[in-house]
Amino acid sequence: MDNDALPLFMDFESFYTQQYSLKKISPAEYILNPLFEAICLGVANLSDEPFLIDGPSIPYFIERLKIYRKHTGRPIVAVSHNAQFDMAVMAWRFDFIPDVIIDTIAMSRTVLGPRLQRHSLEHVARYFGLAPKGTMVKDTKGMTRADIIANGMWDRFAEYCLHDTFLCREIYKKLLPCIPSEELALHDMVTRCTTEPVLRLDRDVICSHLAEVLQRKVDALATIEQMGIKRAHLMSNPKFAEVLTNLGVTPPMKISPQTTETTYAFARNDPEFVELLEHPDVMVRTVVEARLEAKSTLEETRARRFLKIADLEFPNTGQCTMPMPVIIGAAHTHRFGGAWELNVQNLPRGGRLRDAICADEGYALLVADSRQIEARFTAWFCEQHDLVEAFRSGADVYSDFATEIFERKITKANVPERFVGKTGILQLGYASGWVKFQRTVMLQTRNTETPIILTDPIAQDVVNKYRRKYRMIPLTWRDLDTVLQVMNSLPLPMDGNGLQKKCVTFYNGMMLGPTELPVHFPDLRYIEDKESPFGGSWWFSDGRGDRRTYGASLLETISQHCSRCIVMGAAVRLRNPMLNLGARLVHSSHDELVYHVPVANIEHAKMWVELEMRRPPSWASDLPLDVESGVGQRYGDCK
Repeated sequence: MDNDALPLFMDFESFYTQQYSLKKISPAEYILNPLFEAICLGVANLSDEPFLIDGPSIPYFIERLKIYRKHTGRPIVAVSHNAQFDMAVMAWRFDFIPDVIIDTIAMSRTVLGPRLQRHSLEHVARYFGLAPKGTMVKDTKGMTRADIIANGMWDRFAEYCLHDTFLCREIYKKLLPCIPSEELALHDMVTRCTTEPVLRLDRDVICSHLAEVLQRKVDALATIEQMGIKRAHLMSNPKFAEVLTNLGVTPPMKISPQTTETTYAFARNDPEFVELLEHPDVMVRTVVEARLEAKSTLEETRARRFLKIADLEFPNTGQCTMPMPVIIGAAHTHRFGGAWELNVQNLPRGGRLRDAICADEGYALLVADSRQIEARFTAWFCEQHDLVEAFRSGADVYSDFATEIFERKITKANVPERFVGKTGILQLGYASGWVKFQRTVMLQTRNTETPIILTDPIAQDVVNKYRRKYRMIPLTWRDLDTVLQVMNSLPLPMDGNGLQKKCVTFYNGMMLGPTELPVHFPDLRYIEDKESPFGGSWWFSDGRGDRRTYGASLLETISQHCSRCIVMGAAVRLRNPMLNLGARLVHSSHDELVYHVPVANIEHAKMWVELEMRRPPSWASDLPLDVESGVGQRYGDCK
């Protein structure tokens, strides 16, 4: 942070009811609703007592801030717990954009991660032993500012707001020394993708997509009714299991990660269930397709949420404006997650909702994807030098591995065979077994012109050939198995040296990544299992439940975390060059950066993006990186 900057800790308190609340509607719908009322604003600097800005006085306070910034030249740093909300209020309701945005909930997720199940102000304050967060806001549900005053509750309400502001400041002070400055810059950029939206929505495309989804559902229900099966049989797991049983199919089962109990595996991402789409009995295929369509509420719900956002009137940009909210530090590896139930992190390629997201007039979208970054990093980390050099030279590693598999020359012209090689390179580095590999190939090609169904012997042969050809990778799995065995006996970072493995260092219950971000393994323990072929497994808590880990899984964690550091490091380096071109980051999805660029500057921006995303980090200077970029008016056109 600039030493001349003015840090201000802010916390809004606003009117809400049972129905008009963030539990019922998205933050955008809440903030831009005519019912919105900012009751008060708590403000604090780094040292003095927090002070209260009464609701009607907030516009005057904001104007004074603008004047102060203009006359002194000091940048304003706004800090809040859940800045995507508070700074959206600032921007959309009071036309104020701080120079720097810092979010203490993002800081907590980044530093503490799965050590906390929740990162609310209440839970983080409790973790640090701070005075408990109050409950006054619950007593004023449905009350406007005038109601609170009329009921003699204003002083208590003001005290509650000021205490929240105090807690935000204290949490900031405790977390700041633990977080790299580059990470704070990234948080600022990502938050602005939400609070300063510039992307547009094509309402017609969303409506058309929704109509198609609903029609498929109607058609599916009509088809199964002709078979004497009612809608209730599709919507109920036990009744649908009965349908499958009557058709001679044993219903697939799985262990629920939430309850750890056996349950039906009827989800779209359950491999054994999806395999039934290839069942030789057409009736089985029909009922499974009908079930998937009848239960496909995700696309329908998301399309409806997009429409609600499109109908909102944003200041300066009007209707059909699209914020791109994400959760910073959502995953154990620090990758982002979807927010506001829009889940813009996982918009399927080729999907209609991608086509509905557009650049503003006079602009285009530039999408840059770090090509094969996990496979490249895995080869580098495991010191599989021949694979690293193949990536560096620009060789077609997919065709090369397919040539090994099929024992004849494979080129890009041999699409099915090359796809098998590609899937092997991208998946088998984390010890995927032959059954999972076989299913992946089948599922990913099911709807293509050349579906690929590998026999059991061929799938086994592919896995064996990968492990023989790239033998340093399985050796690394075993080495990381050893790391898990000794992790709990290692010191904490402040107590001694950890166990270093190339660019990461292991300590007691945690790993420090190359940019000093911690990856935690809370409650890491070994559980014996006599029925397991391995005799037992290592488990830790990821904040949502228990997760099994092992050497190859730990390699995947390292690879995903370091890939995230590489891509986001490029995003931070690109910030100023892009701003100089009138461009800015508007979205990030996994290994992909999305920029909103003036059409006249597209080629220059593309040059910068490709330069920085090919630049290896200082901690992996010999890691060969590559980028695939695309330009389009619509997000779906770019790649």
